[in-house]
Amino acid sequence: MKQVILLFILCGFIFFETNAQKYTDAVYLRNGSIIRGEIVESNSEVLKIQTCCGSLFVYKQDEIEKTEQLPQLSDKNKIKEKGYVNYTSFGALVGSASNSKTAPFSLISEHGYRFNTYFSVGGLIGYELLSEAMMPLAVNLKGYYPVKNTNVFLGLSGGYSFSLEDPSEFVVEYEDFSGGVMANAEVGIVFPFSEISGFFMAIGFRYNRLNYERFDYLVGDVDGIIHYKRISIRVGINFY
Repeated sequence: MKQVILLFILCGFIFFETNAQKYTDAVYLRNGSIIRGEIVESNSEVLKIQTCCGSLFVYKQDEIEKTEQLPQLSDKNKIKEKGYVNYTSFGALVGSASNSKTAPFSLISEHGYRFNTYFSVGGLIGYELLSEAMMPLAVNLKGYYPVKNTNVFLGLSGGYSFSLEDPSEFVVEYEDFSGGVMANAEVGIVFPFSEISGFFMAIGFRYNRLNYERFDYLVGDVDGIIHYKRISIRVGINFY
């Protein structure tokens, strides 16, 4: 569990650093003009600034009113606000358990449609290792809050997890199995790589109910239920 949390924090630190706001130099001239670029030389007599196009401008200091740094004017990392969105992640469901798996593996792929800056809806499918291999299918809703070149989001999912294998070797006392309902609430953040892709992290709370049944010669059919209440940790790639 500690290793998973440390990995989550480390990934966050790396991507905060790599996606930090970039700045450009700005030179304000006394005639009202503003030149953006990189100041390559400045002394008591002249200032030289190179623009993004490669042009080099030289000004006398008495022509300059002031200089400062401004955020770069670029849409390269602007997150798409309408259309198809995909979130594909791997992670773990961390916490105490009814079995020996304290942090079951989770692979989730979400497919949805973003209607505007603040809302998207879609569905998810995945592969998870709880008491046995499961396939969750669920409806997913996301609300977004833009922060500079990132999006903070709140995600809500609800659906059903289907059993993919015979759990008899994992849950010995039960035979028949039918999966169970699942729900997930999480908060996350998206860091764009480009105009069509990004990296995201999310942490939340997951509930899974797994239903089992066995036959008892004294009382007949006996139902069994395992409840998973876990911290969900995910990291992955976002396409839009």
